[in-house]
Amino acid sequence: MQTTLRELNRSMQGFQPGSAAYNKMVADMQRLDQVLRELQPVLKTLNDKSNALVFEAKDKKDPQPKGAK
Repeated sequence: MQTTLRELNRSMQGFQPGSAAYNKMVADMQRLDQVLRELQPVLKTLNDKSNALVFEAKDKKDPQPKGAK
């Protein structure tokens, strides 16, 4: 049990703030966040029109109310 705890403690030290593994993990998470933000418009387009990757997705314009006759 003591050996396992020592090994776990040694492993966790590699992920302490300031360590190389911690810094890489933070940088990777920031990059993932950036990529997900960049993908949002594509995902919105695919939600609106699921075949937009095959056929050109036309911009949807807000409908304009027609004047009363």
